[in-house]
Amino acid sequence: MVFVDVKGDRIHVVVPKDYVAGFKDMLKEHTTYIMHNCSVVDNDDQFKVCDHRYKLMFNSGTTLTEEKLDQIPSHVYNFKSFGDILSGKCQSNLLVDVIGVVHEVTFTQREGVGKKVQASFNMKDLSGNIINCTLWEDNGRKFMSYSTNTSENAAIIIILTRARIKHAHGVSNVWNGSKLFINEKMPEIEEFRQNLPKNEVFVDASEIISQTLGSSQYSY
Repeated sequence: MVFVDVKGDRIHVVVPKDYVAGFKDMLKEHTTYIMHNCSVVDNDDQFKVCDHRYKLMFNSGTTLTEEKLDQIPSHVYNFKSFGDILSGKCQSNLLVDVIGVVHEVTFTQREGVGKKVQASFNMKDLSGNIINCTLWEDNGRKFMSYSTNTSENAAIIIILTRARIKHAHGVSNVWNGSKLFINEKMPEIEEFRQNLPKNEVFVDASEIISQTLGSSQYSY
């Protein structure tokens, strides 16, 4: 999990498996809490969820009380610049949030013998920088399902949270930590859409359908 404070600072929070049963029904996204008696430990994971020296860990004495605290933001994204990704200025072990518009679908693959669901596409930011994005398993399924089921003919704007930076100037989801948002009614997506260049045409859902269902990109 990621907790956010009133200043928008983020920290990774871990509930060890021995304590999951006691808290799983209480912990809800976009809900504010007061927490007591947690452990503060080094943030030494192989891939860090937050760029913070420490992380919080629940223990046998941890208590959690739900409290309405309107001054704490419900969403805080730390979008990484595509320019920084392309220039190698990012920490390779730090998971990042990215936002961009789908520019071109490059590869899709359905699940099969020895094959995992995969969708790869190029996405562009408002400065014209292009990176590759690869979605695996559930996120790949969500992307392909949106492409084939939506009737919306509009530029497809993607938010991918806690993405792993790949060496080949791109990002991918991690297996159990990333979240994918596609053209959802979110302030961040709406603001991005309003700032898209008016004279540039971006791929829409109908084009993605033709690139996937109408080609040999699907593997069975």
